[in-house]
Amino acid sequence: MQSVLLARMYQLVEMNIIQTPLFDASLVADSNMTNTTFLREYTANLLKTAFPHVTKWVLHSYSNFTFPDQSAFTANKCKSLSRP
Repeated sequence: MQSVLLARMYQLVEMNIIQTPLFDASLVADSNMTNTTFLREYTANLLKTAFPHVTKWVLHSYSNFTFPDQSAFTANKCKSLSRP
């Protein structure tokens, strides 16, 4: 259930449905920051903290390709859950 909720939250940000900034503009150096960019960078930073042995490139690739398409996310989640 949490993964479906997380996928939906990503989808809402990717589709620009959530237009209110998710970040404090006074704390962000980039004046052109968008919610999508912020969410991707925030996710990459969380993953880097949790998995310090994984390279920065892999983490950014993962966060840039997190599934905004609900059907693709669900299909991949089901595949990973069905693995032995």
